[in-house]
Amino acid sequence: MLKKILPVLIFTMTVSSAFAIERSELNTDFFDRFNDQYLVQYVNEAIDTNHNAKMATIRVEEYRQNVKATFAQELPYLGINPSFMWNKMPNYDLLNDLNMKRHAFALPFTVSYEVDLFSSNKENTKSQKKSYEMGLLDEKTVYISLLTDVASAYTNILQYDKLIIEQEKLLDNYRQILMDDTKKFSRGVITDTDLNNSKLNLEMLNVEMETLIKQRESLLMELATLVGRNVDESSQLPRGNFDAFEYGGTIPTEIESDVIFSRPDVLKAEKYLEKAKLDVSVARKNFLPKFDITGMLIFNTMIPGWGWSTALGSLMAGLTQDLFTGGRTAATHRYQKARYEELLESYTETGLEAAEEVNMSLCYIKHDSLVEDNIKEELSLNTKNQYNAQKMLDRGVISRSQNLTVKNQCISSNMDLAKAKTQRIMDYYTLYKFVGGQL
Repeated sequence: MLKKILPVLIFTMTVSSAFAIERSELNTDFFDRFNDQYLVQYVNEAIDTNHNAKMATIRVEEYRQNVKATFAQELPYLGINPSFMWNKMPNYDLLNDLNMKRHAFALPFTVSYEVDLFSSNKENTKSQKKSYEMGLLDEKTVYISLLTDVASAYTNILQYDKLIIEQEKLLDNYRQILMDDTKKFSRGVITDTDLNNSKLNLEMLNVEMETLIKQRESLLMELATLVGRNVDESSQLPRGNFDAFEYGGTIPTEIESDVIFSRPDVLKAEKYLEKAKLDVSVARKNFLPKFDITGMLIFNTMIPGWGWSTALGSLMAGLTQDLFTGGRTAATHRYQKARYEELLESYTETGLEAAEEVNMSLCYIKHDSLVEDNIKEELSLNTKNQYNAQKMLDRGVISRSQNLTVKNQCISSNMDLAKAKTQRIMDYYTLYKFVGGQL
């Protein structure tokens, strides 16, 4: 019996504290490859301070303690109930000869133990251990999602920093165009409609600027919340430069199936299936009898003297078998079997969805990278046009407004490139999430 109990006892006593998660499990090195000190800072800060993540960690501790509580059912029970007694004794010679007292103190010890003949209790403990293991996987999922959200918010903030700078350039150019159009209108070169359209273009850019600023402020508050800071500090959050922000590693073009099936959600579905199988076995063994051993030893002062000579003791062993439960035991067994079959289908579906998500993410990376390359080519052409337009302006061939229009096309291409680069990097974060951090 000791050989059976010892492995579970070692597990419940030596399992590490649930109040910490190893960074190596989350592969935080992935974020180091962007060579941005602030991204690394926010990732580590989120791990240490995010409250949703802490709740997930505490929930693991709940599962861990539940395993211990379940294992306790495999061990004998020992209880003590010190009591004071007042007795009215019949007037019998035998009792008078014993000189039994009316006022007495009793110290009973009670021992009970259910002999686990069919390993039902042991399997129930294993089932609870599966819940604990699923809790660990849930915790990892929460942290991976958290780090993905932190990185996404931070990268989008860098993008909006870039877009706002470029938008300000556009505004400056359109202000100059409006000044030129105002002069042209005063000389009767353009119509009132042309002047109004120039004003309208400037107002539309002002609206876009306010939208960009609003979105950046919203993301800053989101980032502050994710890393456990007060939103009042969001505007002071330090950050790097978008142009220098780039992934320094290599993104694979294909992912091995072992990585896909090591995702926390896939492993959780597997643990769920293993737990259900144990629950089916436990439910089946509820049809079998139970063997209980109960003992009692009472020390008392009812009879003069204190010790073994006046102690009362009993030891009883017996089988317990349910004869009629209204079909509850059979229904529970059938329910657990149906539950197992349902979870088997769920496990298969989870694996298929995991493979789909990973391959879809790789597909997005491939095509978004091509989109970015095309926009780079577009920017290159617009940059050449801008150079040529500047030379034509210097020679007086075109007006300043025409030159500014070419510059605006170049600025717009630069903004499109920033959006394309951000989308590609977001695809990297998505892949990191879909492979369970194994990137």
